[in-house]
Amino acid sequence: MSKEYETVIGLEVHVELATKTKIFCACSTAFGSAPNTHTCPVCTGMPGSLPVLNKKVVEYAMAVGLATNCQINQYSKFDRKNYFYPDNPQNYQISQLYLPICHDGGVEIETESGGKKTIGIHEIHMEEDAGKLVHDDWEGVSLVDYNRSGVPLIEIVSELRDITDKLSSALQTLQNRINTETGTQGEGAADLADELQLQDSLNVIYKTLEDTIKAMDNVPGMMSEFSKALGNFTQQQMVAYMQFTEAREQLNEYEKQLSEAKTQYEAAKEKALASADVTKQLDIKTLATLIYAQNFSMPAGYVKDESGESWLLKVGEEYDSVDDIRGALLLHVEGYGDVRLSDVADVEIIDNAADSYTRLNGEQASVLKIYKDDSSSAGDVSANCLDAFKELEAQYEGLHVVVLSNQGNYISILIKSILTSMLVGAALAIVVLAIFLKDVKPTLVVGVSIPLSVLFAVVLMYFTGLDLNVMTLAGLSLGIGMLVDNSVVVIENIYRLRGRGVPAARAAVQGARQVGMSVVASTLTSVCVFLPAVFSASLIRNLMGPMSLCIGYCLMASLIVALTVVPAASATVLKNAQPKKLAWFDKIQNAYGRSLEKALKNRFVPLAAAVLLLVFCCWRVVSMGIVLLPTSTSNEAMITLSTTDTLSKEESYDVAGKVVQAVMAVDGVEEVGITPDNTVAGMDVSNLGLPSTITDLLNAANGYGKYKINVKLNEELSSSKIDAACKAMEDAVAGVADCTATVQQYGMTDDLTSQLSTGLTIKIYGTDAETLTALSEKVVDIVNNTEGFQNATNGLGAGDSTIILQVDRDKVRANGLTVAQVYQQIAAKLTTTTTAQTPVTVDGTTMDVQISNNLDPLTKENMMDMTFETTVMSADGTTATGTCKLSDIASWTTGTAPDSITSENRNQFVTVTAETAPGYNTTVQARAVKKALDAFALTDEMPEGCSFSMGGESDSVNYMTDEMIQWMALALPFVYLVMVAQFQSLLSPFIVLFTVPLAFTGGLLGLLLTGQQLTMISMMGFIVLMGTVVNNGIVFVDYANQLRMGGMERRAALVATGKTRMRPILMTTLTTVLAMLQMVFSNDMASQLMSGMAIVIICGLSYATLMTLYIVPVLYDILFKKPPLNVDVGSDDDLDDIPDDAAEFIAAQKSAGTAQPEA
Repeated sequence: MSKEYETVIGLEVHVELATKTKIFCACSTAFGSAPNTHTCPVCTGMPGSLPVLNKKVVEYAMAVGLATNCQINQYSKFDRKNYFYPDNPQNYQISQLYLPICHDGGVEIETESGGKKTIGIHEIHMEEDAGKLVHDDWEGVSLVDYNRSGVPLIEIVSELRDITDKLSSALQTLQNRINTETGTQGEGAADLADELQLQDSLNVIYKTLEDTIKAMDNVPGMMSEFSKALGNFTQQQMVAYMQFTEAREQLNEYEKQLSEAKTQYEAAKEKALASADVTKQLDIKTLATLIYAQNFSMPAGYVKDESGESWLLKVGEEYDSVDDIRGALLLHVEGYGDVRLSDVADVEIIDNAADSYTRLNGEQASVLKIYKDDSSSAGDVSANCLDAFKELEAQYEGLHVVVLSNQGNYISILIKSILTSMLVGAALAIVVLAIFLKDVKPTLVVGVSIPLSVLFAVVLMYFTGLDLNVMTLAGLSLGIGMLVDNSVVVIENIYRLRGRGVPAARAAVQGARQVGMSVVASTLTSVCVFLPAVFSASLIRNLMGPMSLCIGYCLMASLIVALTVVPAASATVLKNAQPKKLAWFDKIQNAYGRSLEKALKNRFVPLAAAVLLLVFCCWRVVSMGIVLLPTSTSNEAMITLSTTDTLSKEESYDVAGKVVQAVMAVDGVEEVGITPDNTVAGMDVSNLGLPSTITDLLNAANGYGKYKINVKLNEELSSSKIDAACKAMEDAVAGVADCTATVQQYGMTDDLTSQLSTGLTIKIYGTDAETLTALSEKVVDIVNNTEGFQNATNGLGAGDSTIILQVDRDKVRANGLTVAQVYQQIAAKLTTTTTAQTPVTVDGTTMDVQISNNLDPLTKENMMDMTFETTVMSADGTTATGTCKLSDIASWTTGTAPDSITSENRNQFVTVTAETAPGYNTTVQARAVKKALDAFALTDEMPEGCSFSMGGESDSVNYMTDEMIQWMALALPFVYLVMVAQFQSLLSPFIVLFTVPLAFTGGLLGLLLTGQQLTMISMMGFIVLMGTVVNNGIVFVDYANQLRMGGMERRAALVATGKTRMRPILMTTLTTVLAMLQMVFSNDMASQLMSGMAIVIICGLSYATLMTLYIVPVLYDILFKKPPLNVDVGSDDDLDDIPDDAAEFIAAQKSAGTAQPEA
């Protein structure tokens, strides 16, 4: 027998499908791009990303299946094929292991002999490709390119040839030859053995040939017939016969050897059974895998019956009782019997409610945290949840659902406050018009323009995709105070001309024409101020972009209405109007005119006073510092509780219960809920989108010792009583031993600032853990010694008690082991608990299956007795196996290790955090810490290679401040260019732009007088001021230029302008200011959030208006001595019939006998 083995080859062919995008995401499959440019969270396996199957992949896979004569499964599924390698970011490949899309096909090919042969196809399944590793031999590193990760593949698996087919053919040939009496030239025994290929299946062939030989010996007739045939054999056939006889003797020998081997096998089997230890075959990982594999129920596909009807074939069933789980067969050992789960483990249901301390008013409870998706409204989700809770309480007797915190309430309160401000602002604007014009008709015209402008703005919002939300409604609220300005300026000018005898139609046209360009310019400047927010980066664009667009839409809508609807309505409504004189206002105008003349004579005095006041305000506010968001009162409070580290779980729970009872005894407290604090670095673990195993691990690490207590106060409590209740809770908690706690009100601003860093954060970078730990403790001392900060910590604690195992590399290698193998076996021994990857349902309740191994646990005392299997090589090359103890290859020492050392860009760092003490500003106090750290860095105590990095709230504030300053810096050039086009001068715009810092002076004064801190919201008020205060200046300068071009002297024109434009300037200012008053004097949560911005706008606009009436004329007198440029744009003789204002003022002065003031 010349052959002992036959090569049987099966094929696995991988085919890349020619789709444009990957199998589970929209990334491109194009080849040749830069590394890692065609990737996304899905194809790089980021937590929380969900794959979506590419439809084209399925179509192409089915097309290949049909082309290869396969059956197409109507139901197929994907599975996880776990393997761990750097080119596979998920640590598993998504493939079709158990139910592929195609099966049982074949491809017919032509052989070399000209015949045809069918290559069977077992299955075709879809799967994703892995990344590509690039090994750099020079640098000794490996790089990975994930561009191919997720590229769609199909794998074509061929069928193996059945080797028994050829064996059957060979045996049939043998039988034919034995039955042949005569024949032609035969074959040799060697050829016959080649043809039979006896060794391909020794057991089958041995038995078959032995049976044949025995049959020949036992049947005389057959032997006689065989002898006769032998006489007719040729010489070659005779040789073959002799060789065949020799082969028979060899077979007898083989049969004897086989019998001896069977005897040895039985002996070895008995010995193995005697020394068998089932526990070595079953560990907790194996049990978890077996339970997962047995608790299985999955559709396998469709089968058809005789009538052709398809049936879904479902394989397996899941466990449904504890007895079912106990009786689960784990394995069968021949000679030993069945091993069931109850033989190796105790199975019982454990109530783990006590593992987590969750209570409501001292009673055991469950806590639900509900998060909305990105496409839903917080208000709608909140309302729907509240309705669902009411239905559940009605359905289940005894169920009590308490909402401890509801973000939807904040949204509802904010929207209600903004809508109220809009209505109040519109009403007050109409009241202002009625007071100054003393006529209902022009007031009605402006009143009609308000809803038209708002409607126009809402239409623009709809067509540009802006939703009605908190920020857009805030923009509408601000816009209402601003959008009436244009209509007020136009209607006041028309009304003034009408009072001088101009017909209504003429007054409407000429009045709008006279102030039209200044109105257009003032509107465009306001729009330009808000334009940069749309193109800003990240947070500013997301937060302020919608509001800025909304304000811009309001202003553009008001401009269109002011130049079209207002003149058209005035031409009709004011036909019979008789403008009324306001005696009290005439007195104010005359007094203002006299004071302005004095200011023009002593022009540097008011200018210097304004500049000095601006410098003083900037210095005072900057020294106060900046905060992210203002504080707001709320009927919700949050207590952060920490118990002493030395307490056991039961003792910690007992202390937490005492705190809850103490808080419940405080007046005004209605509900108290307590849960474990499952936050990591300030983020809720359950909301990070991490796999459940990691979430469970992090929750277990934070199992007890830290708690969050949500307190719901009576909704009818005033702000002062809420503050008193919080103080009472602090005193109550302070009376409980073995714990520390902080009490703070929890409202809308807390939800916003929770996404940003608060307090002080310092990162300390270094080279080793020991140096970092020592340096961080020094930094903690520096921070604690700085006024304004408290509770500084490096977060490392006392450190874990550590056993340092020093493994002797030489001894380990001499025993055929490696350090890594030693680590793996020790780590496996220490893993005493695992959770099966499949839950089970018992009596309708779904539970996790946790497997614990309490047999022979590894302890500090028995650790060094742990045994390892060794392999030792002798001089002759043979190997011998044995065992050694851990003490033979390692020694140990004890020490401590930091709780956590993190790294950033391969640099280790420790974070020191501190809370800002009440009454102090983080940004101001952080400057003192920065100076102290800089001084320490220059001393010899500073370790080499270490550095500091400041962060926390001050870093967030600086970022936001820089963004706001960039916003203003981008807006100013746009505003300037608009005014250059309006005034046809490069100098005139500077006169108006000076009102911007004047407005800032007013806003800063308002913050100082009210004791408000500068926040991000109030900074938005300064941006609003930039867009509004220049409007009055534009109207003033434009009208002064008109008078000077009419022939008036410079100072006379300025006094006349001030007296004429005083009324529209005051009216536009009052409409905006009064619209903001609602936010200042209301005490709801929304007003507390927006009051800082309202104060800045009210004070800034009021002060700027006063300065516009004095400082702008002074600057005009200083800078604009030459007559204004009169650009000839053609004559409108048919319309130019309005009175010559300059001539009338000159005539009035001559009749009064007064000369024009000298320049």
